Amino acid sequence: MYQVILTYKKNLKSIRNAFLQSPFNGRIEGINRRIKQIGRTAYGYGNSLNYFFRIRLQLFNRKHINASFMNY
Repeated sequence: MYQVILTYKKNLKSIRNAFLQSPFNGRIEGINRRIKQIGRTAYGYGNSLNYFFRIRLQLFNRKHINASFMNY
């Protein structure tokens, strides 16, 4: 228990900052991870539009996908 208290005292400023600051990039990091995973599983797509369409399908709800996306 003594070692825990020493560690707590040593890192008190960092612990306090962690609770006071709100995390900003957690959602973005999750999206980046999902895009990288799609890239790994979709390796070898002949058409890059299929890759981008797959990303949109995975990250957004189907009802939000604009039909004009396929006109590019």
